[in-house]
Amino acid sequence: MGRIKALLSATALLTVMTVIVTWPQARYMSTRVAAHGDVFLSMWRLQWITHALSTDVRHLFDGNIFFPHTRTLAYTDATLLEGLSFNQKEVRKRKN
Repeated sequence: MGRIKALLSATALLTVMTVIVTWPQARYMSTRVAAHGDVFLSMWRLQWITHALSTDVRHLFDGNIFFPHTRTLAYTDATLLEGLSFNQKEVRKRKN
């Protein structure tokens, strides 16, 4: 029982710390984006990776942002790990 209480306490503490660090974004997580320089680029990268993985993974780096140029995803940090995570969430959402 003590181990479960410690785990729940640690989870609660980390949740509260995350909300504090990400405030005010934590308040509007599903309706707004944080105000920083490249909000739309970040959203585009995640959506492009999701699109490329679900259509033709061979053209993952051939983003449509500077068409007709190729390998345009390489112009910025690719955020592949975040893109894969986002892709899994989108795939689950589409199945439901």
